[in-house]
Amino acid sequence: MTAIHGGPNLEDYPTVFVMTPDIDVYYDNDMESDFNYLYLSLMALLSIPVVISVFGLTGNGLVLCFLRSRNSRNSFTIYILNLAIADCIVLFFLSLFCILFLMQMNGLINGDISYMSVLQIGSFGYGTSQGFLTAISVERALSVLYPIWYRCRRPKHQSTIVCIIVWIFSCLMLAANFLVDVKCEDCTELGIIKAVLHFCFFLPLMLLSNVLLLITIWKNSQKRHPPRPYILILSTVLVFLVLSSPYAVFDFLSLFINLHAQVSHVVMFFYSFCINSSLNPIIYFLVGGIRRHGRRSSLRGALRNAFQEETESLHDDDGASSPQQSFRTSPSL
Repeated sequence: MTAIHGGPNLEDYPTVFVMTPDIDVYYDNDMESDFNYLYLSLMALLSIPVVISVFGLTGNGLVLCFLRSRNSRNSFTIYILNLAIADCIVLFFLSLFCILFLMQMNGLINGDISYMSVLQIGSFGYGTSQGFLTAISVERALSVLYPIWYRCRRPKHQSTIVCIIVWIFSCLMLAANFLVDVKCEDCTELGIIKAVLHFCFFLPLMLLSNVLLLITIWKNSQKRHPPRPYILILSTVLVFLVLSSPYAVFDFLSLFINLHAQVSHVVMFFYSFCINSSLNPIIYFLVGGIRRHGRRSSLRGALRNAFQEETESLHDDDGASSPQQSFRTSPSL
């Protein structure tokens, strides 16, 4: 289609029936206006995710700059650091897909572009984000269920080891995707494996862990303020579940039902991925910026507040160490 390379061109769409001159002019004008409307609509729909990604990359970049210092790292922020990297991968490759498509639509680039490879790498980042959110949720639940073990017997490098495992597993799944695309056109086995992992492993662990956190916060809400990381995790996971559920359900049903993804479905998935990865830094700033004792926080102070209560447990007594001490003395890697 010439519309992909240089905008709509009605010469590529010959009429299939004979019309009188007056009717022919009428229909040509009507078709041209329809194509122009479709062309402009597609341009707008693909430009908005790029704008969202720019803001999301900026926010995640600020988080990465804050966490690059070893003094700012602990067993909790190690996960946040890797989650921000995974979100940057999602935003970069989805925006790259939109930019390449827009450039090809306007004839700025020619030739075959492997759009599917770009989407697969973006999906790889999204799946990795799910892995980190699951790991964060499970570890927070363990800190509530077994606070003594978490404080005294938890392996020092557990966060780093878990993050490495998540990255390796995600890379293996990405490599399997590329191999499947090369060797077979219609292979559902890998899709079934992904669906089983999502609905039988990651999703149940994430839900159970966060339900436990929510119950714990509710029980102790009258005694003290819940640690900010608990609120941060609950908010981040809730946003992820709400925005990823339509894609997960559609992808699962497509394994058994012949569902054809329409343009509206693809656009919805693009927007949900971009919005989710862009909202995480905003959640960090909002949670860290919650004013306690009437103090107002800067952006850097908001991030410090969001992560500083990492070692505090809802079961601690009033003689526990201060939040600032908890942030500094938590195990750094």
